[in-house]
Amino acid sequence: MADPTAPLTLGTAVDPNRLEALIKTSEELVIGAYAAIATATGLLQFADSTAGIVPIGYFAGPSDGVVDSDGLFTGDGTKKAVVRGGVILNSVAVTGASAITDCGKDVWATDGQTLTLTGQTAGRPFGKVHKWKTSTSCDVYCYSWADQLQSSSAKESFFYLPLGTHSTNSILGTAAADIYKHTALEPLDIISLHAIPTSYDNACVAGSQTLNLEIGATNTTGGVLTLAYTSFDVVTDLGTVINATAITAANAVAVGDVITLELVASGTGFTPDLPITFEVFAKCRRKGV
Repeated sequence: MADPTAPLTLGTAVDPNRLEALIKTSEELVIGAYAAIATATGLLQFADSTAGIVPIGYFAGPSDGVVDSDGLFTGDGTKKAVVRGGVILNSVAVTGASAITDCGKDVWATDGQTLTLTGQTAGRPFGKVHKWKTSTSCDVYCYSWADQLQSSSAKESFFYLPLGTHSTNSILGTAAADIYKHTALEPLDIISLHAIPTSYDNACVAGSQTLNLEIGATNTTGGVLTLAYTSFDVVTDLGTVINATAITAANAVAVGDVITLELVASGTGFTPDLPITFEVFAKCRRKGV
């Protein structure tokens, strides 16, 4: 390799918050709707909370300026649209917004016209609350494609948080107990809770315990993980994920919060012939604030 010996002619984007790209075939778009790009194809479509669909602002219009009588423009394999991001949208409705303390929270787009504070299980945030105004009305900073590229190069939004490898010796009793603690080093939301057997015992004939998560002194709403002996008594149980009930609220974690994996009281203690081991982990989503 060698350094250049003559001046280079470089072209640069005048406005990095503007993107012009092909529209997904048969996607019927409208000016002002929330926009996204599919990373697998590079095509534009309505925003959606789906893996691989990245929200990047709003549709400013078709590149050729041609819309039909209803103000719509549809992808045909050649038609392009202009998207603008990196701007503050004034006084838009955000489901779940209610107070000045919503400032800085992640905003998600569930479709081309709906914004919400409810964290989605896939995809990426549309932007953040810039200012709360009244009721559900907010000014929202919407990410551009350039913003999203920078964010993804730093770290992924979703990750799995290990909550320890445990033995059924730790859940033999029926009294409530804390069996694992983790101190958060970054802000996050806990999306779901799971366990996976790493050993089994075909002589185990009893046992049914439930675990849940506590953030600080508050249990998450949902997230009850039931461990029955039938999940650990045959070789085919190995590697089979056990899912907790859905986590629906009280799942926000701040830096320094202690996440506790708890054994709930009044279950049925395990009676294995040999200790059975299992891993517990949570699916989490990083937050920027």
